[in-house]
Amino acid sequence: MRYLIGLGNYLAGDDGVGVHVVEHVVANGLEHGFAAVDLGANALNMVAYLGSETEAVLAVDAAYLGLEPGDYRVFAPDEVETQK
Repeated sequence: MRYLIGLGNYLAGDDGVGVHVVEHVVANGLEHGFAAVDLGANALNMVAYLGSETEAVLAVDAAYLGLEPGDYRVFAPDEVETQK
């Protein structure tokens, strides 16, 4: 299975972008070959979609990248720098 996972919170301004993308995809019947899932602000629930039957996951979320509002970037997990 392939998933489009939206993350975010309507009350947090631009942080709701993932939720809005999933809402738009579902409302316009754009789910073709994948399931669109709204996880809200609970990113930890994404673990449930990472099983052996999962072919691909595209997660949409807001992140501070020093870009202009409305700009976006697509990157792979191995390109993520963490400050943990």
